[in-house]
Amino acid sequence: MKFERLIISLSITALSLLPFLEAVAEVIEVRLSVDGLSCPFCVYGLEKKLKNINGVKDLQIDLKSGSAVITLEEGLVPDTSTFENAVKKAGFTLGGMKITAVGSIVFKENRAFLKLRNSDQEYLLLVVGTVTSSDRLQEFIEKGTVVVITGSIQEEANETTGLTAEKVKEFATNSQWIM
Repeated sequence: MKFERLIISLSITALSLLPFLEAVAEVIEVRLSVDGLSCPFCVYGLEKKLKNINGVKDLQIDLKSGSAVITLEEGLVPDTSTFENAVKKAGFTLGGMKITAVGSIVFKENRAFLKLRNSDQEYLLLVVGTVTSSDRLQEFIEKGTVVVITGSIQEEANETTGLTAEKVKEFATNSQWIM
C-alpha cells in the first residue's frame, strides 16, 4: 500500500513537471548594446521597433548605458538578425548582443554546440579562458545535461552563429555560475 502511494506520488510529481520541462527550449533573454541613444525620443523610437518583434514579453531600455534588455516568451528561439534589423530600422547601430539560452551541449565535427531543445537552432560554443573546464563540458555532453549559458553572439564567416560563453550552469538547479 505504501509502495503504491509512493508510485502515485512520484507520477503526479513527474506529470506536474512536464509543462516546465517542455519550456526548456529557448532563448530566455537578449541584451543589446545600442550605439547612438542620446535622448528620450531615441529610446521611444527604439522601443517601438523592438516591441514589434514577435515574442517580446518585456523590454527595458536604459538611455544612460545605451542598453536594451528583452525578455522573451517561453519557448521562443529568435533569429538574432531580427534584433539587429530592428536596431538598424530605428536608426541606431548595434554595438553587441548577449543572450541567455537554455539547451544541451552537443559535440560534432570536433566542435561544441549549444543545441536548443525542441528546435533546430544551434550556436557554435566558443569558450574563452576559464569559463568552465573542458572536463566539465565533457561531463555536460556525456550526461546530456540541460544548461543555461549566457554569452556574446558572434557571427562566424560560414553563417554559423557563435556564442562566446561567459557563464554556464546546469539548468533547474541551485548551482552557482561556473566561472
